[in-house]
Amino acid sequence: MRTILPISLIFTILISCSTQTKLPQELKGNWLNANDSIEWIISLQPDFAVYDNKFWDYKSISGNKSKFVIKLTEGTQTISLKAELQDSLSLKITDNNNIDKHLTRKKAARPDFQNYDMQGFGELQMMDDTVTIRGFIEDYDADIYNGTGGVYHRNVFSNILEEEETKFNIDTTGRFEVRFRAYNFQIIYLVIEGSTMSSIIIQPGHVAMIGFNNRLLEVTNDARKWEGLTDWQINHYMGEYGLLSEELIILLHHLYHNSNTSPLKKFDAIDEMSQMEYIGWRKEVYSQETAMMDSLILEMRNSKKAEQCIHGILEIELLHQLYRYQISGTRFQYLTTPYIGQIPEMHASSLNLINTDFLSYLNYLNIFYKQQPLSISSEDIGKYRLQFMLSQSKSNEEQTLIKELIEAPSITAELLNQGNIYPLESSDYDLFLNKRVAALRKPYNELWSKYWEKIPDSIHLHALLKELDFVLDKHNKNLISQLYAAYCINRFYENNSPGPELNLWITNNIDDPILKKLSLENHKKEAEAASEFADYAKNTFFISQIKSGEEDDAFFNKIIQQFRGKVIYIDFWADWCSPCRAGFKPAARLKKEYAGKDVVFLYFGYNCKNERWDQVIKQDQVSGYHYWLDKEQGKVLKEKFGIIGIPHYLLVDRNGEISAEQAPDPGNRAAIRERLDELLK
Repeated sequence: MRTILPISLIFTILISCSTQTKLPQELKGNWLNANDSIEWIISLQPDFAVYDNKFWDYKSISGNKSKFVIKLTEGTQTISLKAELQDSLSLKITDNNNIDKHLTRKKAARPDFQNYDMQGFGELQMMDDTVTIRGFIEDYDADIYNGTGGVYHRNVFSNILEEEETKFNIDTTGRFEVRFRAYNFQIIYLVIEGSTMSSIIIQPGHVAMIGFNNRLLEVTNDARKWEGLTDWQINHYMGEYGLLSEELIILLHHLYHNSNTSPLKKFDAIDEMSQMEYIGWRKEVYSQETAMMDSLILEMRNSKKAEQCIHGILEIELLHQLYRYQISGTRFQYLTTPYIGQIPEMHASSLNLINTDFLSYLNYLNIFYKQQPLSISSEDIGKYRLQFMLSQSKSNEEQTLIKELIEAPSITAELLNQGNIYPLESSDYDLFLNKRVAALRKPYNELWSKYWEKIPDSIHLHALLKELDFVLDKHNKNLISQLYAAYCINRFYENNSPGPELNLWITNNIDDPILKKLSLENHKKEAEAASEFADYAKNTFFISQIKSGEEDDAFFNKIIQQFRGKVIYIDFWADWCSPCRAGFKPAARLKKEYAGKDVVFLYFGYNCKNERWDQVIKQDQVSGYHYWLDKEQGKVLKEKFGIIGIPHYLLVDRNGEISAEQAPDPGNRAAIRERLDELLK
């Protein structure tokens, strides 16, 4: 017997069969503009959609075979898209305004950006706003990925060796969102823990979207599959600077992998060449790389913005390395007048800031102005400090010497070249110059070594402001010189106590409103931090000063013997060392983990003022055992353990024997835990 259903019930069944919220498999994927096979328009994933730089939920999906109507909802907003599959790789989307977009899910193998934007940037301004990055991992598998990630970004208020990190969690569908404060247009790096690191362009106040397609799962499972692949095949970008991020991925990959000179070679050449050889060679490398990149930009028809970004990156890398010539390992190399004369002036454009090498440039420029006699300002500052030394000296002979140094003419190129028999281009000339300058400055350096601990912060501040006045005037107060001033002020906070005079100078001399605001904000924060803690952290102990005996390192052995039977983790640090202070937080986590176990955390204050050392222990709440190394004791341990830089870590076993002269840092949790656990057995 056949049952006949009512017409109304048949209609209801048909509707329920053709309307759903489950995405048909044939629609799944990241869909790109078919016109260029690069611009990311929409992503349709089983649990969500990405469109117009947002995550959307499915309200309904109706249709079958090749034609569908997809209704998406985000908050109170609902949109309807018509989707028509034309083949397995092609899709036509019609939006609410009846505008058709032809899409493909196959990314271009040979990119052509078709000169999509030839306007270029105007003058980019410093800003203070929040950046939002949204993203997802296609075919996310919680058993494969760690479920966490981080964004690494830097700015003039970050210390030179430490990037700011903003962590985020990845949900069970593979989605994440992260927000952080930023001050300028730049390249930042987004890390999926245990998987990959990708670059992305950000602008304060803007939202960026990044998508990782299912190839990421393959290479995360088997790193060998990365061979022949780049981020270009795995990443997709959406937002105002989405296409620019795509461009820079492929342009920078080409720059770093096709240049005739590797990044390492650029640094090694500093040791291999004399000054004039190096600057000529490095500028030629810059010209070759610029020509190579301009040729590729022409071939791929990149945007004007991409071209400007690449030029800014190449320029700041060049300047960073030219000033870096001063430093090689532990050596300081004085620069000759001809070398200085050939260093190009940085353009005022903030496009230079896109690459975080601009912080290294500011760092080496700072060293140049502080230590290079031919920079002029360092001579004036040195004589200003000599006036203070004169007021403190008790010796008639020393006072006479100081007066002679104050009255002596500045070190000039003519003075250095007297009696010189070496060709300017040779390494012999570099050696002659450095010996000559060292000899001329020897009396000052000896006085500085004697008095630097006694010089009050007010004298250091006055010297800093003289330097900054000189630099701002020399560079006509352009953005770069103001960034330099903000950077130096930030470094001053790390080493000294801020005072009202600095506050007034910032107000009167920093013109950029964002830099002024942030400098004053940082000033206030540092002042509050200095007074936040009235006492030391719990379980903070100080070891009394031990007089040096006949054996230079006897004081060290006496300290170690106090903890016999325990494992000792030693940290050499100084108040002025930003990476040292950055290590206190991971060390605090380590202390909690090893609380109640036979592990002693011993901190040696190295090459720092006693008063400031004590202040930072309180300010940063550094628990553990502390000992302040005087100048001679610091020299002894530097030689004993081959310390060439701080922070420096040692491990001592239960018998008081050195187990590791270069122990893992506390941030390297797996490595240091392994060593501690081994010594505790």
